[in-house]
Parts: sequence; C-alpha cells; structure tokens
Amino acid sequence: MKTLTINVEGWPDDLVRLIQTYAKQLEDEVRRNGRQASPEPLPVWPGVAAPPEQLRRRELYRDVD
Repeated sequence: MKTLTINVEGWPDDLVRLIQTYAKQLEDEVRRNGRQASPEPLPVWPGVAAPPEQLRRRELYRDVD
C-alpha cells in the first residue's frame, strides 16, 4: 500500500486530528473492501462515430432542443 505524507507543521491541532481521523477511516474502508471490480461491464456502442469536424452544434445538441 502506498503512503501519503502531508506536512501539517503550523496547522491547528484540532484540524490535524480531524485529518488523521478521516485518513484512518479511509484506510480502514480500503482494507475492508479491497479493490473491487466493476459490478457490470461497461456498455459498448456498436456504431461508428462521425469525426468531430463533421458535426455541427445542432447535431451535437440535437436531443436538447
């Protein structure tokens, strides 16, 4: 696991404790959950996209009209 170091010299003690608490919660959550894969594969669009230079603003935002 990588380690992040933050220089908190001169910071108020209550802010340092707050950041330490938050960092500990994140660390615990990451260790508990581990690295998870996406629940579903991302959709793949089977079409072919036109090159951007062939699209005008009207075509790009057609569904907003």
